[in-house]
Amino acid sequence: MEEKKAIDQCDVGGILLSIIWFLFLVEILILTLIKPFITDFEVVSIIAVSTHIMLSTFLLITLKNKYRYLFLAAFLSRILIMLWDLFARSIFVLPNSGADSEMFYNSAVAISENIALFSFVRDLYPRLMGLLFYMIGPQRMTAHYLNVLLGLSTVVVIWKILVLLGITHRATKLTVILAAFFPTSIIMSGIFLREILPTFFVAASLYLYLKWFKTSISLYALGSVLLLLIASAFHSGVISIFVGYAFGFLFYNHRKKEFKSSLKSVIVFLLIVVGTALIFTRYGNLFLAKFAGVENIELIYYKASSSAGGSAYLQGVSVSNISQLLLFGPLRGFFFLTSPLPMDWRGVADIFSFITDSLLYITTIFLVIKYRRYYGQNKPLVIVLLIMIASAALIFGIGVGNAGTAMRHRQKLTPVFLTTLAVIMNSRRERLRIEIEEPSISRL
Repeated sequence: MEEKKAIDQCDVGGILLSIIWFLFLVEILILTLIKPFITDFEVVSIIAVSTHIMLSTFLLITLKNKYRYLFLAAFLSRILIMLWDLFARSIFVLPNSGADSEMFYNSAVAISENIALFSFVRDLYPRLMGLLFYMIGPQRMTAHYLNVLLGLSTVVVIWKILVLLGITHRATKLTVILAAFFPTSIIMSGIFLREILPTFFVAASLYLYLKWFKTSISLYALGSVLLLLIASAFHSGVISIFVGYAFGFLFYNHRKKEFKSSLKSVIVFLLIVVGTALIFTRYGNLFLAKFAGVENIELIYYKASSSAGGSAYLQGVSVSNISQLLLFGPLRGFFFLTSPLPMDWRGVADIFSFITDSLLYITTIFLVIKYRRYYGQNKPLVIVLLIMIASAALIFGIGVGNAGTAMRHRQKLTPVFLTTLAVIMNSRRERLRIEIEEPSISRL
């Protein structure tokens, strides 16, 4: 009964989110139609965004869901960050807001003024924002607000994942709180950067993948891959998550709910690995340019040896061949997930970053190891999730050499980490319940 009620609430939450997005698209259409008559784009943007905020707030409050106030708080916190970034930057500039965000904004405005520049801008995010500005004018607040909605949608999708997996209320509530108030995610949802777009598509892709994992319906598998490809279009590093997907596709037996290998599946998996390696080495400029600025294997070695910026780590690690890459790659992946570690702290800011960001990833890794005997029937799912994390950490670790950039990029993996954390907490609770009940039954 409780499970059915949770699923019903999940359906209602999905419908409400769809309504919020529909109203936003209606506003975009109206703004497009009245663009020729607008004399002050900033004022119009403020009116449009404020109207949508009020409508969305009303819808969230009236949502028949026990987590509605968490969703509302997540929404409002991201709005506050948006407003701060737009109107209070003279007081304090938010982390990761500045050079890149202004470059993206200026590129988007340039495209809106001369659409021919669309093909000359490399990154997809300013190109999309340029098209938006071309339609509605240079309404920066509207573009920021689009990220706010994506941030809220990511939180809701993570909640839907937990409902899908049958996670207990206690573990679900804690995980939703983490998703709603994780500082890096809040910031990325309120500033003019692309980061929240791949994060949302990773979450949506993971949701469909887990639906395939539970049902074996091929359409869900296809949808998960397509959404992951969209995420990788904004940042190619997230395509590394597909390694975990592929492992599940090839080896998971839905009927027996365990991994089963065959000669055919092993051959296919090896072909995927070889094919990926060929693409990686021959077409690195296409798939990795936005990710690490590399075009060939020598530059990969260089990136894996570089540690730039004040928050750089592993500055003494040198990589000049494939064996050293294989040796030090896991170490760089670990530092990518956990930096800034205490030995690299430079002051209060680094300590704060460690507590509010790094600890999530460190805690998840710790609990995965500590509670490994509790996995039970969730073991195949945990293995697949860990393969996603390990492959992503390795690929991102190669291209990232400082804590600031690591925090920005690893937040794209938060849907996978939070799902893993929820499954681990749920598995431990379920196992403890069984251990308590078994002695009681034996006494009867």
